[in-house]
Amino acid sequence: MEYSASVSPAPASQSEVLPELSETKKLPAVDSVNDLINNFHFDGDGVKVRLVVKDDKGCFVWIKPSTPDATGELVMEGLKREKLGLWKGNNTQRLFTQSAPNQLDIYSPHEELQASYTNPSVTKDLLKAPADYKERTAGFDVLLRRDLSKSKVARTIYTNQCAQFTNFYYREELSLEITPKNRPLF
Repeated sequence: MEYSASVSPAPASQSEVLPELSETKKLPAVDSVNDLINNFHFDGDGVKVRLVVKDDKGCFVWIKPSTPDATGELVMEGLKREKLGLWKGNNTQRLFTQSAPNQLDIYSPHEELQASYTNPSVTKDLLKAPADYKERTAGFDVLLRRDLSKSKVARTIYTNQCAQFTNFYYREELSLEITPKNRPLF
């Protein structure tokens, strides 16, 4: 799905400021085909995303692993279904929907698109996508556990809050582990 936006040139006095976009993608009408799929996951663009859903509750996990140049970050939030096809973050009030079975879209509380994650290894076929995610979940869980193991608190919250679908929000910076191999970077 491609979207275009018109860009207005910035005034010369503000050449270092990013230009204003005249269009933003707004939340479209949603229904049951846009409902969140359990085990949705994404690994790319330097982040990992995971959804766990059951009945009308869910958990969103977003991890940006640490690099030698930047501190990583982890965000976990409980979700609740607002209606078929639309979920809301318990704390941030962000809106979550899937415009395709292999794509997660996150909108601000003002219904403007903030992020979109597309897993190209999963089919766009709504009937086959849950089986694709289930088949690939074990491999993704290994990556997720590796990132969560860097924080005892995050691991505990994932186990006790996210897996139990409670109303919570958690955010943490993930520092890079100092190992003999990466010690010269510090």
